[in-house]
Amino acid sequence: MTVATAAPPIHHFEHWTLVTDDLERSKAFYTGVLGGRLRADGGPVGVDLAGTLIDLFPRGDAGHQAPSPSMGYHHAYVIELDAFDAWVAHLRSHEVDMRLTTHGTDRMSIYIADPDGHRIELTVPFDDPAVWRQETERRGIVRPPRASRD
Repeated sequence: MTVATAAPPIHHFEHWTLVTDDLERSKAFYTGVLGGRLRADGGPVGVDLAGTLIDLFPRGDAGHQAPSPSMGYHHAYVIELDAFDAWVAHLRSHEVDMRLTTHGTDRMSIYIADPDGHRIELTVPFDDPAVWRQETERRGIVRPPRASRD
């Protein structure tokens, strides 16, 4: 029997991720047609549309780090570091399948799907790569370094 627990807090909505067949066409649509502004913070190609960040990833382009097909389309919410383990325990108590992962050296995330398969990311952003490494290693979720292509 599943024991219901109260959900830990979510800090705020962060971004929506879309996979596109034509990155330039999508950028033009979200900026020129809908009036969004291109992302300028060094992250993936993205558009700020009315205060909502929409990250755009080209489908199948090996030159970009597009999300895996199973996690491509999703909406993301920021959670505090102190709530990460509580979220993992809470989701386990509800028998929700999850994937713990990292993004570069500045994110630690929990990916889940709702009952209809809509993907959700709960993410902790880090300003300090050393703190990121310590926290992800403590939880055993650091990705191994990519093999060199030399």
